Amino acid sequence: MADWKSASDEALVRSSVRKILDTAEPVSKKNGTWLPFMYSNYASWDQDSLASYGAENLQKLKDIAKK
Repeated sequence: MADWKSASDEALVRSSVRKILDTAEPVSKKNGTWLPFMYSNYASWDQDSLASYGAENLQKLKDIAKK
């Protein structure tokens, strides 16, 4: 999670967070601690957190949303 006060810092903060994620994910996969599930409230804006629920569950969510 990252937060900033000045709108002018948004691009810098987002690119910094992306660098952290791009570094942490391969390391965690290598050492066996990576979990594919992403909690939507904690996911980065550019991550597809709903897809981490699996194809079957994602389809259920889409069907529920349509109703």
